[in-house]
Amino acid sequence: MQERLWLSLFLADLTDPAAVTRLAVDHCLAPARAAWGLPAPILGERDDFFFFDIEPINGIRTRQVREHYLRISAAHFDPVVRGLLLFGWIFPGSVLGTDSPEGLIQLPGPAFLSDSQMLAYRSQEEVEYLAAGLLGQTAPAPMYHGSYPYRPVANPAIVAELARIQGVLGQAVGAPRIWAITEESISPTGARPVRSGRTRRHPP
Repeated sequence: MQERLWLSLFLADLTDPAAVTRLAVDHCLAPARAAWGLPAPILGERDDFFFFDIEPINGIRTRQVREHYLRISAAHFDPVVRGLLLFGWIFPGSVLGTDSPEGLIQLPGPAFLSDSQMLAYRSQEEVEYLAAGLLGQTAPAPMYHGSYPYRPVANPAIVAELARIQGVLGQAVGAPRIWAITEESISPTGARPVRSGRTRRHPP
């Protein structure tokens, strides 16, 4: 089960590009891929999430685009739009006008229908490159990437704001070593929460 965004952020090491990458992959790329019926992003992926091999033609390696389409539903709309907002906020050098946070707030519907596709086409390697740039570090340029911009921009102000949010979360829930996360679900009737009974403890 994917962790909630607040928990992922609370536990993230904001000095580590890999942690920032995981935050963006889990909460930006993954929802968009799911909505478009594409494989979930994984570490070390190439472009196999978008293409697959078919029988060679005249001895030449041949690949085909995976069939995919947007699943239009409320279940996908919320996480996808949230992911677009988060991506546009932490990687402002890699969005256009329509998928920037300002554009999304004005036209969330068209963003879900169109810009989500471009987000789904981004690769984990691309996000690794952007995450390193956000922290003022360098990383190899991605070999596999989508068709939207991927310009890394160092932004200490955004990192500081993420750290401030971590601090607020820490005041609310305490240190990770002293609490456990109990997964809850709402009953189909809309009544009180029903506990699943599964508890996960997180290391300090």
